[in-house]
Amino acid sequence: MAEHHEDEIRTLLRAFQLVGARVVLFLPSFHVEGLITRIGETFVTLRRGNGEGVEVESNNAGNALENPNQISVKISDILSVSDDQGA
Repeated sequence: MAEHHEDEIRTLLRAFQLVGARVVLFLPSFHVEGLITRIGETFVTLRRGNGEGVEVESNNAGNALENPNQISVKISDILSVSDDQGA
């Protein structure tokens, strides 16, 4: 079942990468917003773009944790994927 979830996540990631849209990746304790630059076997890499940096925010408080230029996230840790409209 986990492998099926990862396949669905990869499909969504590829779609967001194809259109060049900013994406939000929800993980257990935080979420990350940015542009997808690379989708590997086990990790996806987001970078800054469109004049905005990568945003890493707490799921509990919604406050910014950091704003790196780039971040890699383990695909198996991603709970859901969304666009960044209203995030």
